[in-house]
Amino acid sequence: MSLLLAEVCLAMPKRKPQIRAYVDEHTDKLLKALAGVMDSNVNAIVVEAIASRYGVRVAGKPIEQWLSKPEIQEKIEKHRLDELD
Repeated sequence: MSLLLAEVCLAMPKRKPQIRAYVDEHTDKLLKALAGVMDSNVNAIVVEAIASRYGVRVAGKPIEQWLSKPEIQEKIEKHRLDELD
């Protein structure tokens, strides 16, 4: 390995482990729309939902219950996200 390539490899941040979640089409669209409304991203929303399920740093419930939280429902209703095709 050349010295330049070694320097580039050392400068690159380590990748975080990834997980994959399978959800139905409606939940997928809803999460993506919520991410936009909340100025967030799907990853952050799913991390919050998972963390809340296991009591890790975020108080809350599993994703279905998280979606039904009043503040989340308010955003869904305000932006009519439940009407997504």
